[in-house]
Amino acid sequence: MKKLLALFLALFLLLALFGACSTDAPSDNSASLPEDGTSGDADEADSTGADSDGSTAEADQPREYDEKHIEWMGVEVHQWKYDFVDAENFNSWQSLMQLMLEQYNLIEDITIIDGESYTTVLNGHLAADDLPDCFQMRFDTSTFCSAVENGKLADMDEVLAYSDGTAYNVYHDADKNLREKAMMMYGDHWYCWSISNNNGTMLEFGGNAPMQAANGLYSTNIRKDWLDKLGLSVPQTLEEFKQALLAFQEEDVNENGTPDERYYCGLGNQWATQGIGSYFGLNYSRFIENAETGEIECPELLPGYEYWVQFMSELYDEQLVLIEGSHPWLYAPTVGGNCVGAAWLVANVLQNCATGDPDSYYTPMPVIQAVEGIKPMIVAQEAVASNGKVSYSSDVDLDAAARFCDFLNGEDFYYYFFYGTPGIAWDFTEDGTSIVQYPCDDEDAPMYSTFLSNNGCPNPTNGNLYDVNRIIYPDVQSALDAGEPYTYGFTTKEQFVEDFGYENPMELNLKLIADLKTDDYVVGNYYSFASMPTQEEATFFSMYENDLTTFLNEMTTGLIVGTYSVDQIEELRQQLYDNLHLQEYMDYKQAAVNRYREEMGLDPVVFG
Repeated sequence: MKKLLALFLALFLLLALFGACSTDAPSDNSASLPEDGTSGDADEADSTGADSDGSTAEADQPREYDEKHIEWMGVEVHQWKYDFVDAENFNSWQSLMQLMLEQYNLIEDITIIDGESYTTVLNGHLAADDLPDCFQMRFDTSTFCSAVENGKLADMDEVLAYSDGTAYNVYHDADKNLREKAMMMYGDHWYCWSISNNNGTMLEFGGNAPMQAANGLYSTNIRKDWLDKLGLSVPQTLEEFKQALLAFQEEDVNENGTPDERYYCGLGNQWATQGIGSYFGLNYSRFIENAETGEIECPELLPGYEYWVQFMSELYDEQLVLIEGSHPWLYAPTVGGNCVGAAWLVANVLQNCATGDPDSYYTPMPVIQAVEGIKPMIVAQEAVASNGKVSYSSDVDLDAAARFCDFLNGEDFYYYFFYGTPGIAWDFTEDGTSIVQYPCDDEDAPMYSTFLSNNGCPNPTNGNLYDVNRIIYPDVQSALDAGEPYTYGFTTKEQFVEDFGYENPMELNLKLIADLKTDDYVVGNYYSFASMPTQEEATFFSMYENDLTTFLNEMTTGLIVGTYSVDQIEELRQQLYDNLHLQEYMDYKQAAVNRYREEMGLDPVVFG
């Protein structure tokens, strides 16, 4: 029914336009607006909703909007400083909502669901056929496919036919966020959208996308204050790393009377190869494509795996590795126990984690080549990767949906959300090349610090499009020469040291990499760049993925703790192919990567 209404509207507007051309109608666009107040952007647009030059119809004319509402169902994860019940009364949030009203005459009706129950509530809405207008898309792959096939989700091409050009251009420009659309494609259409997970300052580091220069490089970081306390230097080899961990325990360096100072990784989980696994040429997780070749890889199949398992087994036998490890970004509770001697994460993020010791300091270790002939891997989080998925119900008012998408992808929204209310929290400098930030209380502070992203709206971080400091450095040394990572926070090294008492660990990490020749290491993707799974792929994953993942976790853990011996690796690998559909699984993963590559204008990868 909605599609029929949209077609009828387009025909009506086309007739109205032709009629206006033969009369002396007023020059403002209100004369051509239908009675319901919709914008009529689609009337001269092609099938994508845009003219041949990429802009939507009548984009050069001022638009008038009637007031509309859109429902947003967000998810509350208790991670940031405030819950939404507090933040919605802040000046920063209210000014953001006022901006949306002024620009698009749109009012957002917000429902917040606790993170632990969000998926259950969302699935309940789907089953009852009463999905909210807009929501964070947390369906599993099979449910998403069924929702699309049953016509429950709005086609983004139909939504963006009503765009004023802002969102349409963002998602159809390879230099902006075309990759976001490419990752959301389901067949020939897309039914969810996303905003880039990025900042404005980036480093061209090879692979499929620019990486973050200021705060996105990962390293194995070790407690420098503990090394100093024991008179030890930062390890330069794996043997020195092991001896440092032993010394931490033997000397009870955290002074709690227990030999609990250990190395934190993901032992027992799919992230077990994080950290020193990169020294053996292994990525931190499985089924991520090689940044150079585009080919899906599984660490358990790579040549460095056997050597890594042997070294990890040595650490385990000496009780130097935490069994409780998990995903690298779930580090805080364990690190807070003041027992983590080393961990893999973005250097400055780990440094800012509370340990209970005010003098604690993590410093990045150098890039170590663990095995001759196998290059170590440097993993850098891509600056243009998807930041959560958002979908519209198929019953949504397409015009209101487009307004919401335009607003969230707009330049003004980015600055309000990321920096706070202009004139209160920040202003541009006189030459417009930087931002001056004012001291302010919580109510006026930027929404990013006072309000949980995805509570009140999808998290907007389009710094690659709008940030005043946006730049892509051609190499690591260029970033250092320009003052990174300090300029990302609108500061200098001198001011940073004065404020915090130490150098930014990210600068040290960049220096370590700058000292290497580019052919001394390989670059690893943090994210996999792939389109949405097809129904066939989703069905396969639901049938076999859990068993495959469980076996791989048990295989890796078993080889480290002694359940299996190293000479059983080939036998275990063969079981993956013979009994657990590993080849078919990787083929499907590669197919999704290839669809993304084709949407981006890249050649597909011949795999297998």
